[in-house]
Amino acid sequence: PTPIPTSSPTRLPTPHPTPKPTPNPTPKPISTPTTSPHQCGNALCELSENAANCPIDCSSKEIETTYEFNLGSSGNMFVVKARRNIVVSSFAINSKSRGVGAVKIYTRAGSYTNHEQSRDGWELVYENDSVIHNRRGVVTELGFLDRKIHIAKDRSQSFFVTSTNGLVYKGGEKEFSVYQSDEGMEIMEGIGTEGEFEGITYSPRVWSGTIW
Repeated sequence: PTPIPTSSPTRLPTPHPTPKPTPNPTPKPISTPTTSPHQCGNALCELSENAANCPIDCSSKEIETTYEFNLGSSGNMFVVKARRNIVVSSFAINSKSRGVGAVKIYTRAGSYTNHEQSRDGWELVYENDSVIHNRRGVVTELGFLDRKIHIAKDRSQSFFVTSTNGLVYKGGEKEFSVYQSDEGMEIMEGIGTEGEFEGITYSPRVWSGTIW
């Protein structure tokens, strides 16, 4: 028996004490338990993950817009916005005609607005004069860019993809509205182009392709 009774006895004592009590009980339960713990290996590259701390989920991630089409021209300009720190390393396109042709990809930080007709501020990050283009609606992979494009969380990056064989794509609803997104990025509706920093542009247009 307790030698000295307590002055504040337990109001709801355990009816049958456990024969093996926990040696190190939690001193105080947390008031806000984790509802979505970090889970590397769940096939989702989450906002807290990247290719360094979770390569199984984040390495070689790809995002596809669409390979459906009803329009076409020589190229597309569009904006990508990062939802976390990301790296863009490769593209695939939806070509207008089959055969060997030249493809170029330019990029610049921020929006392409007011830069559609000028090379100033654009960087050429891919150029290949002998890309074998597949038929319309079939993926044409381009291989790696000349350098990886690092985009910081919440920052935007513009891309200009052009081909001598032409590109096909869909008409959009509103330029700069989000067309496709995943855990890492948002791809905006952009414009179609008829020349390389010259000529007519068409808006809005949905670039057709894949980004890695």
